[in-house]
Amino acid sequence: MVAAVLRVRIACLFACLALPAQAWAIANQPLHWSRAAVADDDQAVEHLTLRALSSGGQETFIRIQMANAGMKHGELEVTFRQEAKDGTYYAQDKFERGKYTVFSDHFGIKAGNHVLEVKNNQLVGQLQFASGLTVSFALQPQVGTITAVDRGGDGYIWRELLVPMGKLTVNAAEMTGRTLIDHHATGFALHDISVATAHRTYDRSVRLRSLHPGSYMLIDYSVLPDDRGHKPLGFIVISSKGKTVAAEVVKETRENEQIDGKINYQVPWQITVLGKRGDARTAIRLTAEKQTEREDDLAGLGWMARKAVGMLFHPITYTLKGTANAELQVTPAEEAITLDASVKYQYSQVR
Repeated sequence: MVAAVLRVRIACLFACLALPAQAWAIANQPLHWSRAAVADDDQAVEHLTLRALSSGGQETFIRIQMANAGMKHGELEVTFRQEAKDGTYYAQDKFERGKYTVFSDHFGIKAGNHVLEVKNNQLVGQLQFASGLTVSFALQPQVGTITAVDRGGDGYIWRELLVPMGKLTVNAAEMTGRTLIDHHATGFALHDISVATAHRTYDRSVRLRSLHPGSYMLIDYSVLPDDRGHKPLGFIVISSKGKTVAAEVVKETRENEQIDGKINYQVPWQITVLGKRGDARTAIRLTAEKQTEREDDLAGLGWMARKAVGMLFHPITYTLKGTANAELQVTPAEEAITLDASVKYQYSQVR
């Protein structure tokens, strides 16, 4: 029944454009921070986030972030976290503005002994942390880059799913050379840049990361504020039975809303998301069965700061556990593939 409903909704999408000729290539344009207009903007935040999951359920997390907003003054952070059988490995280095180089001819950055870049159609990195941890990785794309941009409001928002789905090899070693981690995983790399004030970048967002190779589901989108058109901006990726669709989110619907009495937010316990890219189309319905977490993003602020920020926006993130019913169709001539799974996902709301 769910699959039939999703097929009807997919059929109602707008006519599609042709797929780009280089659909499987990684975009290799320089980071926006290479432009003085961005690096000097006091609201600018740019980051690349890589997440991947091994067959054993161990997560890899790598992030580079440059920020002026939040009194960061151009600071760069390089972060690595790896789950392993014997525990979790974590390292982070920070660099002041002027202590790192953003490449101007391709996507990449060098800071101290850290180098991360797009090279030979892969996202690769050599990270040597001050703690002594050395990390090397390569993310090979299985789907081409998708970009979603909004230029309204008080500054642009650029979202780029640099690698929607790819194969990761990662190796981590101690300073002595002893190997700590050497494994393979499936995951994605997301590149975001915003030069808009934080409270005007989104009203709500949805994130799902179920990165199992045979039943891969990724959702990451925000719904923009009214002055930006109140439209979704982000991505959906579904892969099953050897077929993959990575698409821009074109529509979302929310149903079965539950009231959070502490702040009077309406939290949807059912969300349907539609995506398209060329002739490829996909849809997913998330149905919550239980709320497992509620995180107040302002909880760590002092009373006065909390009150001042709360007048503009008040982010609350809900973690929901339930089911995902997905469908993908690579071309109109092919039969649609359905996928059902138990999942955990996040819904955030700011006002």
